[in-house]
Amino acid sequence: MSGLTLERVIYASTATQSVPTLQSIAEIIAVSDRNNRRDEITGALVIGDGVFLQILEGARQDLDRTLARIIRDPRHTGLRTIDRRGVARRAFAEWGMVGAALKPKREIVMSELIAFSEADPDYVIDRVHAILAE
Repeated sequence: MSGLTLERVIYASTATQSVPTLQSIAEIIAVSDRNNRRDEITGALVIGDGVFLQILEGARQDLDRTLARIIRDPRHTGLRTIDRRGVARRAFAEWGMVGAALKPKREIVMSELIAFSEADPDYVIDRVHAILAE
């Protein structure tokens, strides 16, 4: 990927299952990790309250191809890009894809993450790192 501009995209979508099962979440993470490593994409996925919030990082054409595949995925609907911008370095460089499912008592965090994503994406990156460390 040398010489290519690195971008980060944050998007949210609604799960088509009201509460995705742990098995379906594990399958999403496993397939995403494999595909993302192949395509030199890194990122994180947070699932809570029937909402997916995902952060993806990579070269523009790789992100475009990945987003096109994600949009076609029937496990969610209403994908909306919250933020997309060039970045100097990856925030999730160690993972092809890492994920966390929020426990019901923590689902308010999802609303907070989405609300802050547009105004302060760096805050959201820090919060997602904290959630993953729990």
